[in-house]
Amino acid sequence: MKKNVAFLLLFIIPLKNWSCSWYSPDLEYYNLFMQEIINDPEYYPFLRTDESSFYQTKNEENLHNENIEEWQQYLNINYEQAHYLVFEASRESIKGILNGEGTADPKLAFADAQFIKKHTQALRYISYAKYLAPYMTVVRQGGTTYWGEETQRHAGELDYDHVISVLKKSWNAETDKELKLRYGYQLVRFAHYNLKFQEALDYFDEYVEILDYKPVMYYYAVDQKGGAERALQNYIQANQDFFQFFIHTKNRKQSAYSSMRVTDGANFEELLQNAKTPKEKNDIYLLLGYNDFNNPLSSFDKIVAQSPNAVQAKVLMARAINQLERDYFPLTYYCPYDHEDCAKELDSRRLPITSDQETVAFLEQTLEASERQLQNSDLKDKDFWNLTSAYLYFIQKKYKEASTYLADVKRKSDKYLQQKKQTANAG
Repeated sequence: MKKNVAFLLLFIIPLKNWSCSWYSPDLEYYNLFMQEIINDPEYYPFLRTDESSFYQTKNEENLHNENIEEWQQYLNINYEQAHYLVFEASRESIKGILNGEGTADPKLAFADAQFIKKHTQALRYISYAKYLAPYMTVVRQGGTTYWGEETQRHAGELDYDHVISVLKKSWNAETDKELKLRYGYQLVRFAHYNLKFQEALDYFDEYVEILDYKPVMYYYAVDQKGGAERALQNYIQANQDFFQFFIHTKNRKQSAYSSMRVTDGANFEELLQNAKTPKEKNDIYLLLGYNDFNNPLSSFDKIVAQSPNAVQAKVLMARAINQLERDYFPLTYYCPYDHEDCAKELDSRRLPITSDQETVAFLEQTLEASERQLQNSDLKDKDFWNLTSAYLYFIQKKYKEASTYLADVKRKSDKYLQQKKQTANAG
């Protein structure tokens, strides 16, 4: 495991730190460890990155929308059909189908006479939801959204009493719980976006909670309720709502986390005290570790103590390794403005690049955590921890130990095989 160490060193270029030009923080280290081997796209946003608020990857495109999955099951169609019907098809096309006029849209060919007869009420709901959707924005004085963006449409443009009346009548007339829940969600959302916060809370109790029905759309309504609670300065309850939204959704986690972060008085320790299930506790520990940016292992031990196979532990381990990569494999060295000849001191440097004692201590802590996992008899995915342990030895140039752990990686998934190959070939 030695042939490519020189290759890494080719990337180490001394620069002066007073240079003024665009740069990408995430390009300033040599990345060999694939964070995405945690293999759980819903947690990808919480992997390590310096360049944006959340880690982004093209693999997120393969993460199905949970709302569409519920429509898929409810309407008994495939995911692509449900996605097109809900997000892309025009309201005019759906109205034409309902009015018996048909549609020229070939992507709605699945909506034949039998489908329409069985799902007339669902199509009516989707049609009205499409009518409301462009206006579902909160606008403050000055004509901007919460985020300062100008908008052409907002909830205040619609006749509030009329829309509320339509939604209430539809809720009362509907006998199907799924559709009643969705009308209830629209009531809460429309009141929230019209800044009628207490009404939004009342509608949640009267038209959502009363159903005692909690698929993912229930938690979408809880998210809207949380926004109203926050506006009323009920910060503790708001964060409880946003956290419930976080743990019960898979492609809205970063939105839920952002809502928690911008809520005044956000207190993850308080959320932890109210956590009831291991998953709730693991997610809170993950967020605590995520907030502790320089030491993502701060919550690691607490997670694995109760759930050794928790994906949250893998996320924190991947973040820790990514941090170490930045310390051990920088692409550039910077000479301080008052020490222009510092590059001369690098002539004899070899991997490991760093001699910083805090970094060395953090590597030892990370390796100990990884190896301790492998000793747990309840552990299921030993391959992940063999890969992390191997990589942490590789960073130290302990190639024999790294090879031993790599040899124990048996899983044949593409990501695991690629990580195994990268580590073996890089050393």
